[in-house]
Amino acid sequence: MKRILPLLLLAGCARTVAVPESLKPAANESLLRIVPAKGVQIYECREGSWAFVAPEADLYDSPGGQVIGRHYAGPTWAAWRAHASGSRIA
Repeated sequence: MKRILPLLLLAGCARTVAVPESLKPAANESLLRIVPAKGVQIYECREGSWAFVAPEADLYDSPGGQVIGRHYAGPTWAAWRAHASGSRIA
């Protein structure tokens, strides 16, 4: 029973989130790659309420687990030169 309870709690948290129009890809764009990430979302208390500041996360290749880039304020996604052209998307 101890192993089932955490799974039930996680299942209760699952939900679908609507994607804002500004983040939806154009008709001529397609998904190229999904990469795992590990990091944080930074918030600040401003005038008595929490406000989102920025993400800070490392991006990993799969299945190798090597860091291939970074996601940070902007929002910006940057590739490390050792793994790509060093390009950035902002």
